[in-house]
Amino acid sequence: MRILLSLLLLFVLTGSASGQKANRKANAQNDIQTGMNQATGELKKQIAELEKQLKTETDPDVIKDLKEQIEILKKQLDMMQGLNKNVSMMSDNAVQEAVEDDGSAAVPKRDMTRISMLPKKLLNEAELLLFIKNIQAEVDKIIPPSEKAEALKMYNETKAEYNSIAIIANAASGCWMMGNWEKAIFIMGKVCVDDMSDADNLNNYAAFLIDAGAEQAAIPILEYLDSKYPNNSTILNNIGQAWYGLGDMNNASKFLNAAIELYPNHSMANLTMSSVTLGGPDPDTPRAINFLKTSLKENYDTEKETELEKLGYTITLEDMPELKYPMKSDPIGILQFVESFPEEFPSRIDDGDKVKAINQYVLGIKKLKEEYKEEQLFIEKKLEIHGKMLTTNPQYRENYLKPHHNSPAAKIAIRSHALVTQKKIGAAKNVKTIQEVWTECQDIWAQNVTEPLARLSRAWESSNKGVTCSDVDAATNAYLAEESKIRKKGIKLIKAKLDASSTSIDEWTKIVLYSGMGSPPKDENQLAMDLVSQLDFTMTRKGYRNGEIYYMIDMAQKFIEAQAKKKSACTNDFIPDTDPDLVPLVPVNPLKIDVQCEFKKVITTTVVLYTFECNAVNETTKKNMKSKNDPVNKGKAYSGKGKSGSRGGPPRGGKGPFIFYDDESELENLTTSKAPLSAEDEDLSQFSIEYDRWGNLSGLNVQLNKDGTSLADPDSAELGIDSRWSWNAVASPKKGFLYKLIIK
Repeated sequence: MRILLSLLLLFVLTGSASGQKANRKANAQNDIQTGMNQATGELKKQIAELEKQLKTETDPDVIKDLKEQIEILKKQLDMMQGLNKNVSMMSDNAVQEAVEDDGSAAVPKRDMTRISMLPKKLLNEAELLLFIKNIQAEVDKIIPPSEKAEALKMYNETKAEYNSIAIIANAASGCWMMGNWEKAIFIMGKVCVDDMSDADNLNNYAAFLIDAGAEQAAIPILEYLDSKYPNNSTILNNIGQAWYGLGDMNNASKFLNAAIELYPNHSMANLTMSSVTLGGPDPDTPRAINFLKTSLKENYDTEKETELEKLGYTITLEDMPELKYPMKSDPIGILQFVESFPEEFPSRIDDGDKVKAINQYVLGIKKLKEEYKEEQLFIEKKLEIHGKMLTTNPQYRENYLKPHHNSPAAKIAIRSHALVTQKKIGAAKNVKTIQEVWTECQDIWAQNVTEPLARLSRAWESSNKGVTCSDVDAATNAYLAEESKIRKKGIKLIKAKLDASSTSIDEWTKIVLYSGMGSPPKDENQLAMDLVSQLDFTMTRKGYRNGEIYYMIDMAQKFIEAQAKKKSACTNDFIPDTDPDLVPLVPVNPLKIDVQCEFKKVITTTVVLYTFECNAVNETTKKNMKSKNDPVNKGKAYSGKGKSGSRGGPPRGGKGPFIFYDDESELENLTTSKAPLSAEDEDLSQFSIEYDRWGNLSGLNVQLNKDGTSLADPDSAELGIDSRWSWNAVASPKKGFLYKLIIK
């Protein structure tokens, strides 16, 4: 079974494009939602068929496999319903563009009119200030008066409250994140006029102009920045994107490849280079695929996967980005549980202490299994109620899905989960399911314990045990000693297998925990808290953990067998079958290990607050702002701590020799002006966000410590309103809203 979430939207768009163009224009949104409904209907049908099969199945392995398939399909159904909701909220312009865009648009044609507007020389700071003022005046003529009035009010209020250029600039970035491109460009233009010394703001203004279609206005600003801060991948990408938008593929390739040389995985540069490679006179499909794969590897986006499918390439787990979110090692206690397996077995007659220890452990395992069954029944009842609420209560479903369907962590994890389960066991590199490890452990036990013990038993039965009781005792002790060695060796091999597979198991566990959604809302009063906080136990995470622990309990029962005391052949003492005083030795209990969220990041601007927690994201708007879904690409942004948190411009090493300065004051002056943040920067607080073409958040990349258990800079978990933002544009082959902007 192969359900690709990334192809569902493509199915909808291409399906709705099959009618006549006039009808598509008249019924754009209805066409899309009809296609969405068809896609969700197909998913529901497949879920129903699998659930019907599940009711009649008796094989435990088949049952587990069916449940996993149903789980994957339900998650994809949830995501699809979230997309449907997004479509219903899209503006008419956004819907129209989506329907008309069948993905076959060629690269932009060379626009000599706009190219001829460009200044014939590099502008100095005074000339650039005048240039930006002129651009700002032309922007004012194009954006709606209501947007301009609201933006001016926001600018004045923020300036009066904070008296900080950095915070006003971040208000513009906040507007950009929410799709309010007119406000973002207006405010950022005024910020640049207020302070020409901040390279971030100049770069961001240029990036906004590019994404809105005014590439001709962005290039002079970016050329000025490139002269001051050479070898900066953010600046180079933006110049390349601007030339792409103007239809100059030679310059686009030159600058985009320069950005890729500095940072090979640059998401935006590789994405646009795939279009450049396909749009030339000699399309190079293999090269375009490699560019797209590199972009997808940096940040997963269903649109990128769809484009790869069109080019004949089907992605695998190895093409997906790493799930670079923190998680402690052995989060559900599997390795810890297996480490509790006893290694010392009876090795002689009357070895009562070892017999007792083994039997106490066996009783403890039985007790643990009873606890597991009780909790699993409780979880199944809760999930049944939750499932009914999802299918019968639209508001409940929306509240449950909203924090997840736009979460980069959930998107990567859900797609990775599907890619692992769709492939044959053992096919995914660096990822091992518990089921795979259990199968490998069974093979180890069979080869190193079961078969040797069978041979030992046959040798014992056929041997001459002797005539006297002391001879029998000696033979029995020899057998017990060898049996103990074989069992001890087997347990050690099992532990070694789990230890060697620990990283792969952890990767699988991370995929599952980040793909499973959190607790459903309980009531309206607790709803807001539930959507933000994922720190407590959740039904889905506990259900997953219990399913995996089942294998470990089964393993313990299979490998750790109850022992009987062996009496001497020289005595007639009676040895009871059971020890009435035996107390169960409860092993490490994974059921008591908290399945907690290890990840939280808060992004704050004066306009919007994002809270990322585990695999959920919550957006809180401020200043009576509303998110918009106009078809303006938002691109990608790098962000970090406050303005003093990153290295400066000219003194950085690049392709040429390092620059040395004898005068420390000269060096200090040069480094006070910071180059825009770029992917190759090493500030531990830095992270990036990326948006897809629909305005949805598709990527969030954070830096982890060496162990991957927390952020590299724990203090960066909450980002203040004075943080740095450097935006990377991504050009479109279509003309944007500001393409008619005049340069004077």
